[in-house]
Amino acid sequence: MDYLKQYRRVIYINLLTSGKFNTYLADIDRQAQERFERLIEGMKQTQGITTVKGRKRLRMDRTVKQHKGLRKGDCK
Repeated sequence: MDYLKQYRRVIYINLLTSGKFNTYLADIDRQAQERFERLIEGMKQTQGITTVKGRKRLRMDRTVKQHKGLRKGDCK
């Protein structure tokens, strides 16, 4: 929304005045979710993760890396 306001002002105003803004945002959200799911599936296939246990392990590894990054100050 901020991007539209700042960089695509005409599109933002047109969406607001036409009453299509919420529909537009819902569509963008759906597209982002689909893209995320495809990305995760690709990661699982690349890493050979097919089981629930493997998916839990992937989440755990990601969580540990995030916590390590927070301690080092790498994450913002």
